[in-house]
Amino acid sequence: MALTLKFDDMIRRGEVRDYADLARLGHVSRARITQIMNLLNLAPEIQEEILEARVDETAHTAEHRFRALASMPVWSRQVAAWRRIVSCPPCGGTTRASTAKASCPNGS
Repeated sequence: MALTLKFDDMIRRGEVRDYADLARLGHVSRARITQIMNLLNLAPEIQEEILEARVDETAHTAEHRFRALASMPVWSRQVAAWRRIVSCPPCGGTTRASTAKASCPNGS
């Protein structure tokens, strides 16, 4: 998340022109830069928790989950999904007893 904010600041200040410049600078693809920059679409509350490291690193909060959340256009839904992820690290809130007839492996 910090890298995302740093890149955004670099673009805003004119240090780099665009994502292509960032990709060249970082020796990664433009697609990868887009993935990183899309994290700006996370609700401010989630960004803050990530930056302040209030998230237990064992909470399986892999970047791919952040990207999935960032694709949700409604911040309140992002935050609700985020709460499920951090409250139940093994399943990330993906187990649905009503459809899967299963309970969370963590007992939640």
